[in-house]
Amino acid sequence: MRTRVESQAEATELVLRLQKTHEFDWFRGQAQDWPLKPSMARLDEASRQRCLGQLERFFHWAHTTPGLEPITSSDDYVIAVAQHYGLPTTFIDFTTDPRVAAFFAVQSVGTEQTEHCIKCLNTSSLRGFAESWTASWERPPECLQFSVPNLWRMEAQSGVFLFCPYDDFE
Repeated sequence: MRTRVESQAEATELVLRLQKTHEFDWFRGQAQDWPLKPSMARLDEASRQRCLGQLERFFHWAHTTPGLEPITSSDDYVIAVAQHYGLPTTFIDFTTDPRVAAFFAVQSVGTEQTEHCIKCLNTSSLRGFAESWTASWERPPECLQFSVPNLWRMEAQSGVFLFCPYDDFE
C-alpha cells in the first residue's frame, strides 16, 4: 500500500491510525523511498569484507573490555550497539513508535528531498511468511525486540530490529 500525504503531521496521523487498527506495528522513517535493505547489503564486496573485519574487531573489543559483560551476554546486543554506532550490519532499524519514524523520515541529514517515506511492517505477517518459507532460506528474517543494557538511544527511539541477511529483501 502506498499513500501520499501533504505533511509530516498527516503522515504521522496516518501511521498512528494504522498502528491503532493493528494493520502495522513497526515503522521506519526514510528520507526517500529506498529499498528496504540492511546497511551491510548496500556495500560492494570489498567494503563488505572490510566491514566484516571491523565487526570482528568490535566483537573482540566488546568481549575483552571489563564492564561490558551485560552487552556481550547476547550477540544480538553487540550487533545492536555496533549498528547504533554506525557499523553496517544485517539489522534494519525500525521503531514501534510512528512519531519516531516520522521524525527520522524528515530529519535525515544531507537530503533535499521533498518526498519522504515511512515504511510500515506487520510483524505477525512477516513471522508467518518466514515460518512458511524457512526450508527454502538459509536463515529467515527475524523480528528482534529486546532491551540492550545502557543503550539509551535505542530505548528513547522505541528501537527494534529486523534481522535481514538478504540483499534484496523486498
